[in-house]
Amino acid sequence: MDIASIIGLVLGFGSIIVAAEVSHANMALLYEKYEAFVLVFGGTLGAAFLSFPLDTCLYSLREGFRIMLFDHKVEYDELISRFTRFANIARRDGLLVLENQLADVSDPSIRRAIEMMIDGQNAEVIRTVLETETDVAVARMRDTEAFFNALGGFSPTLGILGTVLGLIAMLGKLGALTDSGNIAGAIGGETAAAFIATFLGVFFANLLWLPIGAKVKARIARVELEREVITEAILMLAAGNSPSIMRQKLQAYVALPSNPGPTARDEADAADALTAAAPQTT
Repeated sequence: MDIASIIGLVLGFGSIIVAAEVSHANMALLYEKYEAFVLVFGGTLGAAFLSFPLDTCLYSLREGFRIMLFDHKVEYDELISRFTRFANIARRDGLLVLENQLADVSDPSIRRAIEMMIDGQNAEVIRTVLETETDVAVARMRDTEAFFNALGGFSPTLGILGTVLGLIAMLGKLGALTDSGNIAGAIGGETAAAFIATFLGVFFANLLWLPIGAKVKARIARVELEREVITEAILMLAAGNSPSIMRQKLQAYVALPSNPGPTARDEADAADALTAAAPQTT
């Protein structure tokens, strides 16, 4: 679970509930005037579906909520250690031996790139394939970001539309209210009910749709960095760089501490020692 999203939802909803209690707002109107919810929520989704293709809408809804609720944490130290181990194996035993390591690789892009490298594809072809895969994945995520930003733009507008409809209904009742002894009170109650739609429109935009769009944008930056590190590691592996040089270059990408932990440092030193001691294959 994404802890930041959970904290944000609790703080956002909690702040509104506390503010409503302190100001003695009649929150029961939110349940009584459910037609405002139907108009704002349904109308916002309808406008978005009019704006995007169906497959984009369905994919974006599923992917956006998944990104909001589930964190995508990349263990860069572990990733770099894996590639330095691959570099040591490749320099000692040759690239073909890396085929035995593919069973432990869960990322299909890494597995496919190593297979291409073993098959003798040149570095530029491998780079092109990796960059194309990254571009496709990022493009889908940018569609998701645009979809939720559109929802955040439509929602307040639909809220205002709901309020206008409520005011029209209230004005239509003024003739009947003239026989009542408390016209001002009746008008006040109807006006408050009419503004429920505006409240819901702003609420959904600023506590759901736009935050999800921002979360997707942040995820795009993390995915781009992850794929860039993987691409650079694969190309250095193909070029035959030493494990220590590879670790230093990759750490510069992700701003890891220059002094790795004892386990990572010992592994890098041991890998270089094995490489220096082992006979080079021709």
